[in-house]
Amino acid sequence: MDLKLSMYILHHSSIRSVDHLGECLSKVGPGECNISLKLHRTKCGRLITNVFGPTYLQEIVNAVGRTHYSLIIDESTDVSVNKYLAICVRYFNGTSLTVTNDFLGLVEVERATAVDLHALLINFLQKIGLPLQNMIALGTDGGANLCGRNNSVFTLLQNDVPNLILLKCICHSIHLCSSKASSELPSCLDFLCREIYNWFSNSPLRKIEYRKIYDLININENRSFKNFVKLSPTRWLARFNVIDRIVDQWTELKTFFNMVGDKEKCYKAKTLADILNDNKILMYLKFLLPLLQDNYKTNLMFQSDTCDVGSAYSQYFLTIESLAQRVIKPLFLNSNSTQIMPTDSKLQVINRIKQAVENDMAYLSLDSFDEKNEFKRRCFNFLKSLLREYLERIPSNIEIFDNIKFLNPVYALNKQHNVFSLLPINKFILQNESMATIENQWRKLALVEWQYEFNNKVVPNNILQFWPGVYNYKDGSGQQIFKELATVVLRVLSLPVGNATVERCFSIMNIVKTKIRNRMKLSTLSAIIRTKIYCYNRNICCKNFVASEEMFALFNSSMYSDSGDNANANTSNNDENSEIETMLNIVTSVDE
Repeated sequence: MDLKLSMYILHHSSIRSVDHLGECLSKVGPGECNISLKLHRTKCGRLITNVFGPTYLQEIVNAVGRTHYSLIIDESTDVSVNKYLAICVRYFNGTSLTVTNDFLGLVEVERATAVDLHALLINFLQKIGLPLQNMIALGTDGGANLCGRNNSVFTLLQNDVPNLILLKCICHSIHLCSSKASSELPSCLDFLCREIYNWFSNSPLRKIEYRKIYDLININENRSFKNFVKLSPTRWLARFNVIDRIVDQWTELKTFFNMVGDKEKCYKAKTLADILNDNKILMYLKFLLPLLQDNYKTNLMFQSDTCDVGSAYSQYFLTIESLAQRVIKPLFLNSNSTQIMPTDSKLQVINRIKQAVENDMAYLSLDSFDEKNEFKRRCFNFLKSLLREYLERIPSNIEIFDNIKFLNPVYALNKQHNVFSLLPINKFILQNESMATIENQWRKLALVEWQYEFNNKVVPNNILQFWPGVYNYKDGSGQQIFKELATVVLRVLSLPVGNATVERCFSIMNIVKTKIRNRMKLSTLSAIIRTKIYCYNRNICCKNFVASEEMFALFNSSMYSDSGDNANANTSNNDENSEIETMLNIVTSVDE
């Protein structure tokens, strides 16, 4: 009962609230039958910090075992202005037969230099028992101290793991593309997107007045009202949502600010009214909307933990090709005066586009630039800038992802097009693994009737669902006849796609550690984040939680022993109501 209630508190409430909850539950039912329950914040805090956290960390380390894994790291600062390095791991879990992203922990950072971060990372891996030699890739957000060319965490790790692969977050890159290209458009667009949200954000009266106008204009239409979105330089998907809401409510906004501009002597309101009355601004926004929608969908694909990497990068390349065809002459895109063929490698197409953007003669010609064609010129320059940004941010090891599409079941099970030499696995085959054995298993792959090996008699199209099934496939004698091939492929699929996993950890951190709970210790914070993500990945909640033998083994008096960061964790982690109680005591004393 103590473990189950502590798991409930971890997921749904603050630790301090268990004081009253435990006392209420001790007397329940007819006649207030007594239940032997002694759970308060001290015990609950120690169960979270010294039982749940260590148990799940050990289970993750055991699940990784001797398999190869990738690390995803990033830095952030919490509400108490403490700087942390978050460490996540991506690996193939042989027990659940899934490629899993798990949270390992937080490490407090004093100085965010490459040497210091590298030392902290190495010490953390040694402490938890994760072998550094099995790391195949490092995922970062692109910061110079994490992945710079000369002196970074990545270059220092290469001294220990020479074949380590660096993967910068594609989600950050896609976001920066549209953000930087927007400088080619009138600055009043950003002003409009930013100030419309600010106008309504802190005024309930303005919201009510605007809602009345909105309902009046749409009185005969079944349209639901949607709030405006804040334009943020750090939120990857915000720009599309901001413009989409403004375009959707353009008439209502124009009517509202025309009235406000006449009634209120406010320069900002008049400026917004003038912008909304300019039809060219609406044309710019409608021009941007489909481009940002492609950007939005592509970014969203890469953020998913179950992302089909081959399909996602195919969509990424398709976006680049589509932009190139809008600004570059066909002669410079085609090879030997022929059209782009489906059989052409995407890298060949991208290389031709890279050469074309450096040639001023390759761009499509426009009419003479005058005031009438200013709109056309700015839009054309935006497309050129967006294309350049996309090309500059293509990963340096893109050839791996370009060929991942051949691991898709559509290609892998096609007897005519499953060419072994096209597979992106050469860099991931170890010295003790036989290339001949792997190739032989690849040739047999298309001969198996795989629809009978999966649920619903359907072969999954997602490679993250297909290859674990191949790994687990057994013949009549119980032997895994595709184990060597599937092991190498799953090693490739363990590469991090983006940095979204660690960003989600920081989102959880900001929800757990708030201004009121600003004294929460690092050990408790790490345990809560780790447990939440571990349970989410495995569909565990407090309702179906079952305590393991390891948890019962740690559930003893030794969990109360204070050491280092755990000292006084039970009190410092549960002061979320102390400020309120102090304030109420002061008010009471004043009244008396």
